[in-house]
Amino acid sequence: MLYSRRKRLSEDQLAAAAGRDLWTDRLPPEARFKLAYAVRDFVDQCFGSYGTWDHIAEARKMVLRDLGLPKLTSSNDESADFFDSLLQSAEDTVYSQLEAVLVLAKVIAESTSVAWGYSYESATNVRRRLPGLQDTISTTLREHWIKCDLVDGKFIDIESRQLHESVVIPSLTLLGANKRFVQAEKAFQDALREIHNGSPEDAITDAATALQEALGALGMTGNTVSKRVDEAIKGGLLMPYDRKLGEWLEADRSTKGDAHNAAPADAGDAWLAVHIVGAVIVRVASGPTRSSPR
Repeated sequence: MLYSRRKRLSEDQLAAAAGRDLWTDRLPPEARFKLAYAVRDFVDQCFGSYGTWDHIAEARKMVLRDLGLPKLTSSNDESADFFDSLLQSAEDTVYSQLEAVLVLAKVIAESTSVAWGYSYESATNVRRRLPGLQDTISTTLREHWIKCDLVDGKFIDIESRQLHESVVIPSLTLLGANKRFVQAEKAFQDALREIHNGSPEDAITDAATALQEALGALGMTGNTVSKRVDEAIKGGLLMPYDRKLGEWLEADRSTKGDAHNAAPADAGDAWLAVHIVGAVIVRVASGPTRSSPR
């Protein structure tokens, strides 16, 4: 990662921590070029000098049939048409193109025999390099704050704007406005940063720490989230059945957090922890206590 990219990511993280909503439905030119470079590198490295298989031509045919189009752009050259489309077409078309590349690659990676004109070397290269292509696509989407994620070879829309506005921003605003919550604010911002950096297990741990610190700032004692939730219940801040929140968060941190990581965590797991923690912090740190009569 070179200087300019590091600087942009750092500035984005600071903006997000300050409550700015950076999520977008649009692929900027920089993201489009990165995706095109990733596909080109993958195809060249896997099929460049092995057999007669034309991965781009076949992926293009798949997209054209699926969309009912004669071609993707004004270009009459198959390869140029495909790559020009990655740079010019609507986001839905770009995602369809990438899915086609991935679908065909997965078929080749999972095949037990050579077919279609590709070679044994190509199949071996696909198996080796496909995870890297998928990771590059996911990283590009994440770093450019695209509200879309790659899940099992398919693109899934992420509608996080509402949660961002109703949970994340209020959490950051509330925590940042009171010096008592300085440690909780730091942990919550760390959780957001770790999600964006592609470390969901760290984000889950930081989210649990944020709730523990927030409850501590409100006078609750104990060296675990559950113990501080118990104290909050005894003090009337939470209801008895809210104990399950602390138990769930500790179990998730033990299973998917960075300390043990017994089960792999993904961004969805991390966002779940962050959104729940944020909602609980906003509730307990503002307004009447949960046990107060209405």
